[in-house]
Amino acid sequence: MATGGQGYSISSKNASCGADDGQIILTVNKTADYQAKITGTNYNQTITFNTTTTVSNLAAGAYNVCVSTVGNNDEKCTAITVSKDEIAAPTGNASQTLLPNATLAQLNVTGSAIKWYAAASGGNSLPTTTILVNNQTYYASQTINGCESKNRLAVKAVIDYNNFSITTKSETCSGKNNGEIEISANLSYSYVAKITGTNYNQTLNFTNNKLNVTSLVPGTYEVCVEVAAINFKQCFNVTISKGVTASARISANTSSNSIDIIVEKGTAPYKVLINGIQKFETNDTLINVSANQGDLVELKTAVSCEGSVSHRITGLSKGSSAFPNPTKGEFNVSVNSDQKQVELEIYNTEGKLVSKQKYYISNGLIKADLTRFPNGIYIAKVLLNQPIIIKIIKE
Repeated sequence: MATGGQGYSISSKNASCGADDGQIILTVNKTADYQAKITGTNYNQTITFNTTTTVSNLAAGAYNVCVSTVGNNDEKCTAITVSKDEIAAPTGNASQTLLPNATLAQLNVTGSAIKWYAAASGGNSLPTTTILVNNQTYYASQTINGCESKNRLAVKAVIDYNNFSITTKSETCSGKNNGEIEISANLSYSYVAKITGTNYNQTLNFTNNKLNVTSLVPGTYEVCVEVAAINFKQCFNVTISKGVTASARISANTSSNSIDIIVEKGTAPYKVLINGIQKFETNDTLINVSANQGDLVELKTAVSCEGSVSHRITGLSKGSSAFPNPTKGEFNVSVNSDQKQVELEIYNTEGKLVSKQKYYISNGLIKADLTRFPNGIYIAKVLLNQPIIIKIIKE
């Protein structure tokens, strides 16, 4: 504010950019009749006033205001400037992540008539078709009413070369044809996925950054993801593996008198059963379990349709066993012997011999039968150099 005299003061209000709406305000502090001569570029006006007065519709520029009281030779001149409001820079995120081939047009800023530059000041504006360079900073101005902002918004372009994650799920079991491909994207665009394989060709749109394709047969597929707006395309090759059938090697470990299981194919966790009874569950593919001669060892995977692997144990020097036990009648006794035949005696609980018979040994087993005997407890005695005695329950 400039003081013009004891009874008045002079101030100004900025003109809007591109408009002649600046003002000079003559504020009266002491009642009197005043005359003011206001001159500037292409402007010359004389006014009288005795109250606070506003001179409007002024272009931005320098003015000279000479004020005197009417009838007196007391003129005093004051230089004053009507400034021009500056246009603010546009607004937006200082760092923005985009796909390869994105252009200046894809940068997101808020403003009017945006122009892009390679520097914070000066230089020529860049075409909006300019392809962005990774980690390079670009500068945006805006123009309102023909006035361009002096200040520019700095925006760093970050190019995401790893925008996509492609994962697959194999066929769960042979012949199911239920493989899957899942596409995940970090950035939000209108994507088009083209998936091709043997006897398979699909084009799918997705905008929620994720696409899951199901019911795929095993095989190799090409997955191409496109963004038409920026002429972007990226392709991947993926494989849907065939479903597996459980496979394992089950063998006697004679050094430890136990059973070794080596899982070759199948989905963990694995269940280990002895004679139909589950012993434990494990994720290990190398398994050792205690068992007896003649036991049925079975391995089951976590996926039932993969099947199971079973093996009747032979070759252990560990003591013999009988199964099923209890029995309804027929039962097996495991025998670790090189003999082709062996004699088996059966006694009741009173110690009376109720059966004595020779049996052939087949795969380390002899098969006997208590069907014709009453329910109860019996003692089976295998006559070897070191006889084997086993309690049998018939029910």
